[in-house]
Amino acid sequence: TKPLYAEWVSLDKNRERKVPFELSIMSPPGTYNVHLKLGDDVMTQKLEVIKDPHSEGTMEDIALQHDLMKKIYDDLNVTANYINSIEIVRRQLLDLKSMLSNTNQKEELISLVDSLESDFLNLEKKLIQLKETGTGQDDVRFEKMIGGKLAYLGGNVPNADFRPSDSYYEVYELLSKRLKDVGVQFEQLKDERVKDVINTLNEKGVNMIIIE
Repeated sequence: TKPLYAEWVSLDKNRERKVPFELSIMSPPGTYNVHLKLGDDVMTQKLEVIKDPHSEGTMEDIALQHDLMKKIYDDLNVTANYINSIEIVRRQLLDLKSMLSNTNQKEELISLVDSLESDFLNLEKKLIQLKETGTGQDDVRFEKMIGGKLAYLGGNVPNADFRPSDSYYEVYELLSKRLKDVGVQFEQLKDERVKDVINTLNEKGVNMIIIE
C-alpha cells in the first residue's frame, strides 16, 4: 500500500513498494567452498577469508559479532514477512471496502471491513514507519519502528572487529521481544478476528479475503 498521507507516491506495476530497510552480513574469517555453475557443469574451489591483519579484534570477538548480526538479520526477515502478510490482507480489505461502497451493501458491512483493516494497520505501524516516502528527510522526521531500529542496530554492530557492547545486546533483546509480541498479536488477529469477519462476509455472499 502507499505511505500514510502520501497518495502522490507511485507503486510499481504490482502495486508494491520496497521495504525501506535492508541489511547484509559479512562472512567471518574461515575457509569456504565457492561453487560456480555453468549449465550442467559445477566447479568448486576453496576460498580462505583471512582476518584483517590490522584489526585489533580477536577471532572470538568477530564470532560473537557475527552471531549477533545473524540474529538481527533473521529478525529483520521475520519483520519483512509479517509486513508482507499484513500488506496482502490490507490491500484486499481496502479493495473490498471500495467495491462495497459502490454497491447496496449495508453500512455495517463496510464498517466491519474498515475496522479489520484498521486493526492490521495498527499492527503494521509497530513494524514499519508507514509515513516514510523514501524522499526528503524521512529518516529524521519520523520515529523508526521495530524494522527500522533493527536495521539501524545491525548497521552499527559491525563498525569494528570487537565484541558487541552490552548495550547492543540489551537493545536487540528488547526489539526481539517486541517483534515476538507483534507475532502473537498477528496470529490472534488472523486466527480469530479474520475468521469471524470472513464468516460474516460469506453469509452475505462476499468471498474475497485470502490469508497467507
